Amino acid sequence: LRPSVVPAGYDDRAKGTALAALCGPDGRGRSERAALASMLEEVRRGRKTCELTQQDVPSEAQLRFASFWDLEPADGTMRLRGCAFVSHETALLLDPLLMLDRFSAPESDVSDLDDLASHFCRANRRSDLCSKPARALEWLQQCYSLAFACRVLASNIG
Repeated sequence: LRPSVVPAGYDDRAKGTALAALCGPDGRGRSERAALASMLEEVRRGRKTCELTQQDVPSEAQLRFASFWDLEPADGTMRLRGCAFVSHETALLLDPLLMLDRFSAPESDVSDLDDLASHFCRANRRSDLCSKPARALEWLQQCYSLAFACRVLASNIG
């Protein structure tokens, strides 16, 4: 599980996906986005497991769609590597901007951040850090600092 590094505008969000950004802006684009949303709902139906962490979720409604991209800086392009339905926590951990918002929010609950750090460490086979929440949180912050810097670079390629 690693934070997504994609140019601005190609993020997966609760109300849209990176793939939707590839649909045209006109009337046809709207129908393409609607068809994409319908297809994703159909594919998600009956699923109750995060595809990245194998964590069970109470209902399919709690799964989010995530896309994974490879950046090709030499030609200024992106290539779709894969897609998955993931838990809310995993979707949050995939998005550096959402994590930045979460960490910087004045009402951020330390135990909530500790839980996210623990989830991140376990998903990345670093369970050894979970016994020291401060160390797990530090590693999470280091990873997201790097991811955010890479995102800024990716947004300026091409």
